[in-house]
Amino acid sequence: MQCLFALSEAQRSRRCGEKHMSETVTGYIDHVIFRNEDNGYTVMVLKGTKKEEELTCVGSFPAITQGASIEATGVYIHHPVYGKQFQISSFTEKMPEDTYGIERYLGSGAIRGIGAALAARIVRKFGDDTLRIVEEEPERLAEVKGISEKKAREIAAQVSEKAEMRKVMIFLQKYGISLNLGAKIYQKYKESVYTILQENPYRLAEDISGVGFKIADEIAKQSPDTRVKIFNISKTNKNDIMTEVFKSKAIAVGSPTVGNSVISSVAGWLDFLRELKFKNKKAAVFGTYGWSGESTKVLREELTKYGFSVVEPEIKCNWNPDADDFGKAEELVKALLA
Repeated sequence: MQCLFALSEAQRSRRCGEKHMSETVTGYIDHVIFRNEDNGYTVMVLKGTKKEEELTCVGSFPAITQGASIEATGVYIHHPVYGKQFQISSFTEKMPEDTYGIERYLGSGAIRGIGAALAARIVRKFGDDTLRIVEEEPERLAEVKGISEKKAREIAAQVSEKAEMRKVMIFLQKYGISLNLGAKIYQKYKESVYTILQENPYRLAEDISGVGFKIADEIAKQSPDTRVKIFNISKTNKNDIMTEVFKSKAIAVGSPTVGNSVISSVAGWLDFLRELKFKNKKAAVFGTYGWSGESTKVLREELTKYGFSVVEPEIKCNWNPDADDFGKAEELVKALLA
């Protein structure tokens, strides 16, 4: 997370959002009503839930498998036009447990090359053992009419990749990483993601667009009528950033802790800042850490040294921000706009 955002034309209005209780539902994806492949936003119908015959669900998902069984967490909302919907914040895909579910899953298009008719023949051949056969003995799929040995290997490769992606997505959700962002991380690192998160988690901040900007986004949301600009310091021309700093009413700077200090791109930007003369321009600091957490201290000291008036509170969170960290965003914005 190496970012800066500038606030200008400060105004003090607020939006008050209605709070909903989080719930969990299980069922299978019967069909997709709408999907935007660019951002993953999806409207779909879930069947087989305990409470309702059909449940319209909305959310942004990296991939959706029609026919798949899922366990989804989210909140019930009321759309002014479409009525009751379930807004999904996270979900895990569950493999079907009976032959009907297996046939529905295989015939849904989840695996290229298998349609409804072929799925029915596969399940008739292997019954409840179908998924184990596909994952552990894929060569046996060639026993089914219409499947060559080559096609059997292609099917096995697809099933293996989907299973690995499911594992990675479940792993990343433990860190509070969204489904869409998790998909980007998986596509970038594949199975190496486990090693990277253990050895150098902040590599994600450099490599993946969106990692580390959650706090900045949350702070921006707290003042919807204030003009806010967010910059990735490692990827934005320093002169362009400085132009906005001069024009702004206040700034906030964030960085992960790396080597008991800030990330290199932020350190370089601070050196650039040293040559300029600011007097009592307001600033806030925020950061993430794995073990020690010195980045916010370094940012505070450096910005104060260069003439900024650094406000409280700062936001410092362990790797990924939680609800308490987001709760501090409102206080921080109030201090910046006071």
